[in-house]
Order: sequence, then C-alpha cells, then structure tokens
Amino acid sequence: MNVCSQRGAAALLLPLVLTACTGASIYAPMPQSGFTAPNMTVAPLQHVKGTAARTYVLGLQTPAIPDARLQREAVMKALQGSEGDLIINADYQVVLTSFAPLPIMRVEGTVEGTAARVVQIGARPLQ
Repeated sequence: MNVCSQRGAAALLLPLVLTACTGASIYAPMPQSGFTAPNMTVAPLQHVKGTAARTYVLGLQTPAIPDARLQREAVMKALQGSEGDLIINADYQVVLTSFAPLPIMRVEGTVEGTAARVVQIGARPLQ
C-alpha cells in the first residue's frame, strides 16, 4: 500500500472510529458518602477525587447501573491519604462508554468533594 492509499483508508475509518465510542453520563449530587448522626461534629479536611471503573462484555455480563460497589470503591479511592472518614458536599458522576463494533461497555464512576473527619460524637445538642 502506498502512502496515499493509507491516508485514504485512515480518512474513511476515522468517522467510524469516532462514532463507535458512544455513551451517556449520569450526574447526582451526594450530600455525604457515609452516615453521620445529627449531633456529630465533623471537620472538613481537603478536596478529594476518586475514580473507579468496570468493563463489561455485553451478552456475557449485565452492567449494573447504578452500581453501589463502584460508588463505594470511588469513595475509598478518594479518601486514600486524606485521613478522612467520609466525603461531604460530594458529586457523583457515572460515564457509560460503549464501543459500537464490539460488545464492550465501560462504566466509570467518579466521586468528588471534601474529605471530612469525625471529631466528636454526641457533643452537640440536638435541635
């Protein structure tokens, strides 16, 4: 194959490749990643972000959307190294990507928010 025919083949395949990767995105605000009692005191630490992903072969596996395990894994990755117990004021986003010629779907979950540490339990008066 000469250079011109290679470029022509690449130009014909480019739109196919670009349209093959299709997907949807799901966004959900998440007030906190774990349980806190009403009279618990938490201290914000730092901004954190964590991502977890799963790849499914369609026909052999059924994608679990939304997947609580995927969300929990993203939360744990976000909290690594922050000394936080939970994430407050968080956003959770799931991105679905399928590769049209192949029966493959990738599900990626990202949690982003503020890591917080539980300082005291039961010290604040209930309202």
